[in-house]
Parts: sequence; C-alpha cells; structure tokens
Amino acid sequence: MKTRELFQNIFSKIHIRESPKERYFRLFQTIIKEVSKDEMFIALAQIKGNTCDWCSTLNPPSYSDIERYKTFIAVSHEIEKVYQDPQQINTTKYHRYFIGLVQNIPIGVMTFVTGGSAFYNESTDKIGFMLTHPGNQGCGSLFVEKAVELSCSLGNGGELMVEAKPYSIPFYERLGFEPYGFGHFETTQMKLYPSESNEWVVVGNTYRLRKYMP
Repeated sequence: MKTRELFQNIFSKIHIRESPKERYFRLFQTIIKEVSKDEMFIALAQIKGNTCDWCSTLNPPSYSDIERYKTFIAVSHEIEKVYQDPQQINTTKYHRYFIGLVQNIPIGVMTFVTGGSAFYNESTDKIGFMLTHPGNQGCGSLFVEKAVELSCSLGNGGELMVEAKPYSIPFYERLGFEPYGFGHFETTQMKLYPSESNEWVVVGNTYRLRKYMP
C-alpha cells in the first residue's frame, strides 16, 4: 500500500483521540519505540519523502495543509542541524530518540532529554524535538504520553518541559502544559504537571491522557 493510501484509509476514518491507545494499536499496529540517532535519521528521511508524496496528492492544497507542510520541513531541517552538527555532540550526548510507526511506516520522531543530564541543568525531563507527518492527527499526543511514561519510569513524576513555538502552543495547552519561566528566542517555555492536570489520570505507575481511556 502506498503511503498516501495508508493515510487516506486510516487517518481519514479514525482519529487517535477517539479511541484508547490499545484499540488503535490492535487495529493499526501503532507503536512508539526507542531507537539510535542513526535510526531516527533514517526514519526522518522516510517521513520527509512520504510528506512530499502526501503534499503532491493535495489538489488543491488548503492553506492549513501548506502551513503544516512548511512547518514540517522547517522543523526537520532544525533537527538535522542540531543532531548532525559535530560541535553539538557533547550537548546532545544524553538525548534519547524515539520514532512512531503505523503498520511499520514511520510517521513521527521525538527526542527526549533526561532532567539533570549534561548541558541541561533543569531537573525536569524535557521534550527536545517532536515532529509528525503533517497528514496525520493525534500522533503528537501519543509521543507526549510516551514522554510522561518515561519521566515516571525515571522517578520524576511525569513532569515535562518543552520549548514551544507559537504554532504549537495550543497543542501543548490542550495536553495540560502551562507557560513557565522564560522562553528563548521565538519560543515559550511550558511545563506539565500531570498530577495537577485534569487532562491526565493515574494508571498503574504512570499517567495516561484521559481522552484515551475507554
């Protein structure tokens, strides 16, 4: 099945937010897994190719489609710039890399920074970058849920930081993030306390997004 057909057949029929994560996995084998940096870049290259294919099928593309495509390309270049720069090796040494797959097709990537790691003085865990195929809906929140799960497993209570760009602020707000401290150039620093947010519920030893629950 071609990638554009995959997105037309899956994402146009069911949004991740409308069903529990387990049901989505059972239906479409959606998984998020940790990989090496090289494997992340292989997945990112595939997603970029699939994104170009997706964009070429839009006839005509809407304004929001074009903006999502432009944002995807800009962020993918930023990821490449940071993680392929030899001068950043020490800075990113302790970063962890994750990819999202639907039926074994890459649909997104995320980097995760453990609180207190080298070159990151904050004790709170942090989402470094998160990028998903512009044709999907809901996969970004799956990545955030995975990051909360990682934070809980590290004993940090699921608390997360993120440097949100203007277009992504509403997305993070819907997941319970709030402005915190001072951001950097063109970003807003946001923080999530899942224990204090109505968007999250305790399940076992971690938190789950309430909207995923049956």
